[in-house]
Amino acid sequence: MRVGLNLIGFRPGAMGGVETYVRALIRYLPSLDRQSRFTMLCDEQNSAYFRQLGDGWEIVEITNRRGSLMRMLRSTARRFIGIDLLRMQLDRMGFDLIHHPVSVMEPMGLKTPGIVTFLDMQHEFFPQFFSEKERAARTERYRSSAEAAQAVIAISEHAKACLVDRYGIDPGKVRAIHLGCSAEYRRITDGEELEEVRSRLGLPTQFIYYPAATWPHKNHRTLLAALQILVERYRFDGKLVLSGIAKSPHEALLGEIDARGVQDRVHLCGYLSYDDLPYLYNLAKMVVFPSLFEGFGLPVIEAMASGCPVACSDTTSLPEVAGDAAVYFNPDDPGEIAESVWRVWNDPVVQDQLKSDGMARAKRFEWRETARKTLDVYTGIYVR
Repeated sequence: MRVGLNLIGFRPGAMGGVETYVRALIRYLPSLDRQSRFTMLCDEQNSAYFRQLGDGWEIVEITNRRGSLMRMLRSTARRFIGIDLLRMQLDRMGFDLIHHPVSVMEPMGLKTPGIVTFLDMQHEFFPQFFSEKERAARTERYRSSAEAAQAVIAISEHAKACLVDRYGIDPGKVRAIHLGCSAEYRRITDGEELEEVRSRLGLPTQFIYYPAATWPHKNHRTLLAALQILVERYRFDGKLVLSGIAKSPHEALLGEIDARGVQDRVHLCGYLSYDDLPYLYNLAKMVVFPSLFEGFGLPVIEAMASGCPVACSDTTSLPEVAGDAAVYFNPDDPGEIAESVWRVWNDPVVQDQLKSDGMARAKRFEWRETARKTLDVYTGIYVR
């Protein structure tokens, strides 16, 4: 079996949890199936990044730089004569199937069988977070990709239900395959290593941690309202540490911090490397995850695997992922968020129970198993 992994247009360092997913597939797929040939299709400027992620992969570079001659030729041919040169190029490569891991098939109309990993359908539930043009484009591309694919991998039962209920996709061709948790997320007992990270990042002694890019659905504004309640009503004396990619609402977030008067209670780390994240979970007293919409919710499992107590939203995929190992709250209610966070922060018995339950829960989610089930989907398409 010859498999292509379509990473054209993929932007390392800016993709959030889907980058963790792709890295895991790259790491495990060849070791689980040594008879098949695996090829990454990627932009030429990113080939060095993907090349260092794992053995057993062929790399095919696609010229896709904005302003490049090849990209302009493809655009011109598509616009004026209706021919997609990239589609023709991929079909000529002779793959048995191509896996598109970021919700859409690009380009559409391939003769080569396609598998799509569907991540989430946030735009259908929170249209206010998108321009009308972007919302319409997402609806069209997501729906048409799921319809055209020979099989769809949904990253949770919740994501599968969204496809079936909202877009009418045949449930028989959608398989829910949970994401996993890397071995790097674990209890770290080396005090010197922990203190080195604390010192380098200027982290406070005791803090709540929220790792999330500043997308609107990550709900930072309501979390800051909850933080204000924690300080004023509960006399909270710790800090809130935020990390993640700064997106367009970031400036508004800074203004909200000032407006709430919690400047001395918030520590901004920005984007952190994969190497640092396990230490943050170990240094934090707890993780709060007030997201309004998640296809899976990787940070919840990463925190649990690291022995960090979790309080999170009671919406979308999060109860499916966290099970009985988290304290839940309504993410629209800052008072309820504050009450739940305080319960965990202030009660050692609750903390110990969440640590124990969380570490047991996290063992159910392994990237090797994610990759194995993904191979089952490949094989099902290949033998048809």
